[in-house]
Amino acid sequence: MLEKQADGTIVLDGQLMDITELKQTEKALRHKNDDLANTLQQLKAT
Repeated sequence: MLEKQADGTIVLDGQLMDITELKQTEKALRHKNDDLANTLQQLKAT
């Protein structure tokens, strides 16, 4: 959140989080979902 002070300065209040692991997990899940969808399509074709 940005807050303008009486003297004109701006103070930023918030938090910083490392979401690298979350993004890597999401990517792996999307890849696995794609693999499963492809397998399902192959099974339907037989």
